[in-house]
Amino acid sequence: MASCVSAEREVLYRDLQSKLTELTRKVEAVNLKVKDLEDSLFLLDDRLRAVERTQAELKDDISRLSKRVAVLTRQKKNPSQPPRNTSSLPPVEQTPENLYRRAYDLLMSRKYDEAEELFLEFINKYPSHSLADNAVYWLGECYYAKKDYANALNYFLMVIEDYPQGNKVPDAMLKLGYTYEKLGLREKSLYDLKKLIADFPFSEPAEKAKIKINELEKKGDQP
Repeated sequence: MASCVSAEREVLYRDLQSKLTELTRKVEAVNLKVKDLEDSLFLLDDRLRAVERTQAELKDDISRLSKRVAVLTRQKKNPSQPPRNTSSLPPVEQTPENLYRRAYDLLMSRKYDEAEELFLEFINKYPSHSLADNAVYWLGECYYAKKDYANALNYFLMVIEDYPQGNKVPDAMLKLGYTYEKLGLREKSLYDLKKLIADFPFSEPAEKAKIKINELEKKGDQP
């Protein structure tokens, strides 16, 4: 009888342990999802601020253009009136956000050398700006697009090492894996892609990493 009770307790204990393990796994999964959502909110907030800044800049541009149109209109009506020196009008303010957006637009237009120059300028001038990690990441993308994989590798590593809490870390880890493959370092590529999945299992880069891992492992199985 005692042995039956002991066996039942053992079964109950194992059942509780299994449930506890499952609950712990679910809690960890929820925590990772929360972190991913926080990263997404950060990006959305960053984009919203960029839109607001753009609106303000457009208003300034419209105001400046209106003044110039008014000057030209007066000159047309009064040809004898000496032309006004329009160079005294205030120039467009060069903000970190303006510089970043110009660099990003050049990258999207595949003008990699020009984008590289502006991203480097941004990093040198504003290393502590909230967009600095993004600038470093996109600089790595410039080099990757130009097939300069050694430099691309350095900047993707910089994102991970210098901005570990930044929102571009998962993307940098993914491109790190891609870059190692381009350099012929298959095992290193697999290691970093698997680390990305372990660290950010619910991120979009992790899904891409799974596809790349499958591709690399199939290549490895070929004679």
